[in-house]
Amino acid sequence: EFYRVLKPGGVLYISVQNLLYPPRMIRSIIHKTKEGIFYEGRYWYFPTKLSMEKLLKESGFDIYLCPSNLLSKRLIFYCFKNKL
Repeated sequence: EFYRVLKPGGVLYISVQNLLYPPRMIRSIIHKTKEGIFYEGRYWYFPTKLSMEKLLKESGFDIYLCPSNLLSKRLIFYCFKNKL
């Protein structure tokens, strides 16, 4: 949806929770079910830096900057929509 609404060359800023943040990883292991990670009454999806980079590139974005490290609490991405 982001790709559809942005103009060519448009900027996407996205911030998501990081699965590899140590407290979150422990919580994810404890609350893992066959269907996914379930706690606080709902299912959660926590991407990793690599899975987000792959998703953004496959969706047609060029990643300009990702200042987060692998164990950051949040993953932050600055991306441009390809001008194709």
